[in-house]
Amino acid sequence: MKKLNLEEIDPDFLIAGGADAIRNAFQDVFGEKTMVMCWAHMRRNVVKKIESMVKKSEQEDLVNDVESLQLAQDERIFIKASNLFVKKWSKKETNFIEYFQNEWLTTHNAWYAGVGHFTPSTNNALEATNNAIKKGKYTS
Repeated sequence: MKKLNLEEIDPDFLIAGGADAIRNAFQDVFGEKTMVMCWAHMRRNVVKKIESMVKKSEQEDLVNDVESLQLAQDERIFIKASNLFVKKWSKKETNFIEYFQNEWLTTHNAWYAGVGHFTPSTNNALEATNNAIKKGKYTS
């Protein structure tokens, strides 16, 4: 940053998809910061897993419960709600719950609404800008 004579920035968090390369680069440059998982990316990934792992008759209820978890307004509520979610679904959908706990309650667990107050829940605006650049709208 200093070599480019740019003003130094110190972001409080990163909103990204699940790409480890982006997360690792951000952490290398800015240190330990909150890594907010983009809700749109998280939901898309979870729905795909649900469709491939869960009985058709349970899919809609399971998606609704994941969407309800996302509405948690703080960490305490998210943890309590997650515990209830796991308890409810662990007997019916063991394989899915194992995946969900590992991926979304441990590895990438910052995807609920209250993880960063006044932060967007998705990185859609950034992705729209990136797509416009890729399509040449800002390169000529």
